[in-house]
Parts: sequence; C-alpha cells; structure tokens
Amino acid sequence: MLSALRIPNLALCAAAVATGTVLLAACGGGGGERNTSTPGGGSHVNVTLKEWSLTPDPASVPAGGVTFAATNDGSVEHEMVLLKTDLAADALPIAGGAVDEGAAGDVIDEIPAFASGATQTLTLALEPGAYVLFCNISGHYQQGVWSAFTVTAAASAGGGYY
Repeated sequence: MLSALRIPNLALCAAAVATGTVLLAACGGGGGERNTSTPGGGSHVNVTLKEWSLTPDPASVPAGGVTFAATNDGSVEHEMVLLKTDLAADALPIAGGAVDEGAAGDVIDEIPAFASGATQTLTLALEPGAYVLFCNISGHYQQGVWSAFTVTAAASAGGGYY
C-alpha cells in the first residue's frame, strides 16, 4: 500500500518541480545563469579595463557573434586586443615593453587606445578556442591588464538529451 501512495505523490512532486522550474526560468534575474545574448543574436560581453586589471563579464561565450563593450574605468588610456592563442594568458611573449603580438598567436581584432571614462564596442564572429583579452600599451600587460577568455562550441539547436 505504501508504494501505491508514493507513485501519485512522486508524479505530483515531479509536476510541481517542472512547473516551478519553468516559472523561475521565465522570471529571470536573481542570480544564476545570465542571458548574455544580444537582441540581434550572438553574445554580449562587458569588459572593464582599469589600473591594473581587465575583467570580461562573462569570461566564456558560445561560438558565433560576440559584441564586446569595453569600458575604461581607469585614469589612463587603455586598449583592448583579442588574441587567439594556445599560450597561457599570463605567459605571452614580451618585446619592447609590450606583448609581441606576432609571436603570441593570432590577433583577431582590437579596440585602439581610448580615454578614461569612455566605452567602445567591437562585434566579431568567433570560433571556439582559447583567447586572451589584454591592453598592449607599454607595460600594461605586465601590470595585469589581461584576462583569459574562452569561446565554446555553439549550443546545439536540436532538442536531444545531453
């Protein structure tokens, strides 16, 4: 008799959990996974540069269109270079006080030096891989204005099980 009572209760619990999950997903906000997609498709990454750090939010996105919004919260000029590389983010080769971009990997694109308080955007189509975002103004990389950045395989459009 106990098992006969459990089956309907388990079914009710499962339905309640599924409904609650759908409702929570629909509400959004409140922490957890964030929607990082842009209105026209792709992902949006906010990048904060300052003395002496560079912080992408999020630090990983799926392959495809990616728009970087880089804000200079520092007191000096910064730039943002996106490099695809197999090297560790903190081990890029240096020449003349800056990253030797040719020896470090493939420069995908960059936002040239921009003033304190300014925000610049850059939209790219990115393939999966390991990247480094950094400021290559002399001395800035060595002082910590860099971050690892990852592009993962694009999410499957199918409805299969994972």
